[in-house]
Amino acid sequence: MKKLVIVLVLLLVLGGAAGAGWWFLLREQPEGEPEEIAKSVDTSLIDMIWVLRLDPIILPVLREDQVTLHISTVVVIELNEAWRGEVLRALSEPLRDTLLSTLYGIYSLRYVQDRGYDLPTVRRRLSVAAELVLGAGTVRLVRLQDITKRVPPLG
Repeated sequence: MKKLVIVLVLLLVLGGAAGAGWWFLLREQPEGEPEEIAKSVDTSLIDMIWVLRLDPIILPVLREDQVTLHISTVVVIELNEAWRGEVLRALSEPLRDTLLSTLYGIYSLRYVQDRGYDLPTVRRRLSVAAELVLGAGTVRLVRLQDITKRVPPLG
């Protein structure tokens, strides 16, 4: 029984190797296919971006000169129109700085620290901040993903 299984596995491996050898080495290539595909594919939309996901933002919340909370989140911005990747890469650092300043402004308020934060209000303020960098009417929605809060040990 063992010999039969070994022979069967060996035949399957040899058959697969023979099929792969034929496919890559002996098969006739269709004429003109790569050139026709290259001409027919429209590459103008390949580098267009509709959703921009920024690197995680880690925000320490200060109260009375002590860090009382660490908030980590990922900001995802949905755009109303497609943008070229190189344009968004050039604007990503100013956009990140503006969003970080906005988050610091929100969490520096004692009212927000005492009562917690209202997520729709935070998203609206981030949307306004993103439009300052990207232009009016360009931002459709700002989402916050992977929000984690950590209270550091006092000491």
